[in-house]
Amino acid sequence: MGSSSSLLSDAPPEVLNDLRCTNCHELLTCPPIMWYPELGNICGRCPQEAYNDGVRNTAFEALAKLQSLPCRFKNVEGCSEILKWEQVKNHEYTCDFRNHACPTFDQSCQWNGRKGELQEHYKEKHVKLFTYLAQSTSHRRSRRNADERSAVAETEFTGAKKQRLNLASVTSE
Repeated sequence: MGSSSSLLSDAPPEVLNDLRCTNCHELLTCPPIMWYPELGNICGRCPQEAYNDGVRNTAFEALAKLQSLPCRFKNVEGCSEILKWEQVKNHEYTCDFRNHACPTFDQSCQWNGRKGELQEHYKEKHVKLFTYLAQSTSHRRSRRNADERSAVAETEFTGAKKQRLNLASVTSE
């Protein structure tokens, strides 16, 4: 008999409420799941150093490994990925639907958006930085092309030199 997995998010809402982190209120989909007497279950996304007396909830983790789990950005942002327990944390970190704060050091910038929107944000709000990055990327690309041309030329030169050495040794014999 083959094993089947079910989608955790298909559970009734009253069941899902019991399967949420008491700190961030996301589904308990990232290990380690720690249980605290005063707090309940805390997921692996949340910092747990401040809490004492936690016990790893290995029973819940074992059951969660049998489930197909949605990305946490499914309902709000639209990610359709269905993941295995081991994939969730890495996927959520790299998910295209995840929002990011502006990565510049401009403290006044309150932008928050997806990776795909970052370039447009730079064009609109950080023109000097965008121009610098565009020029820097262009320079790196042309430098890389020059390095590649140089490597090809060196290989061709070395090959021609070896051929001449081989011809010279054949003719001297």
